[in-house]
Amino acid sequence: MCEPEGLTIHQRAATRSGVLIPEEAPAKLDYAEQLGIHSVPSRPVWRGALRRALDSGVAACDTLFVELADRQSLPLVTFDARLQRYMVRAIESE
Repeated sequence: MCEPEGLTIHQRAATRSGVLIPEEAPAKLDYAEQLGIHSVPSRPVWRGALRRALDSGVAACDTLFVELADRQSLPLVTFDARLQRYMVRAIESE
């Protein structure tokens, strides 16, 4: 999925659920830009993420974050219990 497709999916879900009111969208985007969040290309981590997904049974879209954090030596925070269990097993096996 490319970034514009991802944006469309999030926008539709947010407006359907009432989280995003169209009139407030520009201000929320301005706020988000101040958070220092940046996007990175996902293609370089696909193989590693796929390997992790096959090994763990966790969805590849979630293991993309694990693979990226590992490659960049960054901590990863998640509320996903299944992903947390996988991360603990992966760390223990190193």
